[in-house]
Amino acid sequence: MKLKRQISFLLLCFLFLLTGCGNSVKKEVEKVVSNELDLLKNFDSTTTQGYIPYEDLFPDATDTSHLSAEMEEVFSLFFKDFDYKIMEVKVDQEAQKATASVRLTTIDSRALAKDFAAAHLKQSILENADTVSSSTNSSSLEDHYLLLGKMLKTQKYEEVETNCTIHLLQNGDDWIIQKNENLENELVGGLLTYLSDPNILTPSETVDVYMKTLKKMDTEQLNTYLNLDAVLNTDEEREKEIATALVKQVHKCFNYEVKDATDHGYTANVKVAITSFDSTSILEKYEAELDKYLATPEAVIDGEEGRLAKSQEYLLDAIKNNKATSKTDVPIELVNDGKTWNVELNSKIGQALFGNLSSSSANIVTDKEVTSEDDQTDTEDAEYEDSSYDIDNYDESYDYE
Repeated sequence: MKLKRQISFLLLCFLFLLTGCGNSVKKEVEKVVSNELDLLKNFDSTTTQGYIPYEDLFPDATDTSHLSAEMEEVFSLFFKDFDYKIMEVKVDQEAQKATASVRLTTIDSRALAKDFAAAHLKQSILENADTVSSSTNSSSLEDHYLLLGKMLKTQKYEEVETNCTIHLLQNGDDWIIQKNENLENELVGGLLTYLSDPNILTPSETVDVYMKTLKKMDTEQLNTYLNLDAVLNTDEEREKEIATALVKQVHKCFNYEVKDATDHGYTANVKVAITSFDSTSILEKYEAELDKYLATPEAVIDGEEGRLAKSQEYLLDAIKNNKATSKTDVPIELVNDGKTWNVELNSKIGQALFGNLSSSSANIVTDKEVTSEDDQTDTEDAEYEDSSYDIDNYDESYDYE
């Protein structure tokens, strides 16, 4: 009986010993994980770079040679509210492996990636609208980080909790965290996945960004981006004024509403109701004023050049004083290149922005025959005088009675 008690005591001690050893190893693993995550929490640049190399967030970026201090600031802003809680540690001493299940607290990476995608699209559109070459390059790595930093500085993002599994291997007496792309992505709340998602912006959201950017362009940018100089292609100063006035009308009246959208996978169609100036109203007012002028003696006195100048003046006034708008539904096609949705530019967008003003209507000043009523009478008299009527050739056989 005494022997049995001794054996039981020895077995119990051995069990406690094994349990104690297991807990000791778990605590050692937990300490390694805590030390590393604390460095992220308190933002240690070297540690952060070890887990998340600068190039990994934007693998398609160009010009990766220049790394600035602003790029480090992006990570410090991202990890400002970073926190963690180790939920469970499992150790396989025979395989010399361990895992730590961790609950991470990060900012909402999906919302951040969505804002970045919209801002980058806007930046690309504005680059194409610049009249002089810009010093910025929206495809460079530094520019990507500067833009991401701007989002972190100007926007407030909610905190979200995500689960993360950290794998460790034993190397002698040390436990080493296994760094890989999956861990990298988990530590930033899935930001790598969201930034590379070609559908982070839907077709409707893409068109909305596109239209919103057009709407906020200044007159010069809008003129350059839509090539509106070609509306009245002329070297005449007054006709340039007319072209400029039309561009200003676009800038003043332009509005939009994104309506129906159909996503086909790699292509999509979005219908947009574009509001712009009413070209019909402008032309009606112009022609009414011009017709009244042509019916006056002044029109005869002014001569052809004077009447042309007057007609240009009436058209310019009709454009400048216009307040009427019209709405046009425009179908827009988009193509997904595997990175993002791209708007396929078409003439219907420009036509709608320009109030559906046809090329013949746009050139009304030069094409319209500006002729007064007296000019028409003079022309008829001239034709009568030039006729081949000869009184000597009357028919004597005709009975005039």
